[in-house]
Amino acid sequence: NNNNNNNNNNNNNNNKNIDYSNSGGKYLFWEHVQSETDPGLAMQQTVLTPLQSFLGDGCHLNRRTGESIRKAGFDIFSPGGMEYVEFEQFGLIGPTVMGVVSV
Repeated sequence: NNNNNNNNNNNNNNNKNIDYSNSGGKYLFWEHVQSETDPGLAMQQTVLTPLQSFLGDGCHLNRRTGESIRKAGFDIFSPGGMEYVEFEQFGLIGPTVMGVVSV
C-alpha cells in the first residue's frame, strides 16, 4: 500500500510539496513551465508533453505552475514577486518560474 501512495504523490508533484509543508512555512519553487513569450516553443512543448510525461515520470513541459500558484492564493515573498525567465540554452525546459510563497 505504501508504494501506491508514493505513486499517487508522484503523479501530482505540484501539490506534493505543499501538502507536506508546515503551516506558516515557506515554499521555495523553481519550475520549468510552458513558454509565455515564444508561441512556437509553447506549441512544441504541448505536442511533446505526452512523450515527455511518459519518459520523464510524469513531467509535463506545458504546465503553467506560476498561474496555479497565483490562483491558489499563496502570498508571494520573492523580492520581485514570482519571476519568469527563459534560459534559452535549455531549450524545451528553459522557460522557468521561481519564487517563494507562504504556506
